[in-house]
Amino acid sequence: MSENGQIGHLECQMTYNNGQRTGLYVRWYRNGQLEYRVNQVGTKKHGIEESWYEYSNTQTNQVDQAFLDSQTSQINQNGQLEYRRIYVDGIKHHLQEYWYSNGQLRYRLNYVNGRKHGLQEHWRKNGQYVFKRQYNMGNIIQHFSI
Repeated sequence: MSENGQIGHLECQMTYNNGQRTGLYVRWYRNGQLEYRVNQVGTKKHGIEESWYEYSNTQTNQVDQAFLDSQTSQINQNGQLEYRRIYVDGIKHHLQEYWYSNGQLRYRLNYVNGRKHGLQEHWRKNGQYVFKRQYNMGNIIQHFSI
């Protein structure tokens, strides 16, 4: 069974099995742009979880807004990805990436069974490299400041 929460537009979509949310959960901003999606097995996230910044054009007049409203499918493709995380049975696993609203990579790190493992790198919004850390199963083993 699918259930849609609607307030004049499709707000979210989820699937239930025996009263428990399972499968793909998707949520949209009021402008119709994709906001968030994740797959769930029971109560646990499983697979890729993604979130997007909301597309906004603060300098629009009524004519521009009418044009934007007619271009919804194009606008939906312009929302910048905010983060991408991977889960296995509700636990962070594999590469996790986060971006600034301008599209610049903010940081990336790897997880193994819920623990930071491997290289973690951070950047400023202007693209300047900040630091990197090396982890071994949740423990910092090396820190490099730039």
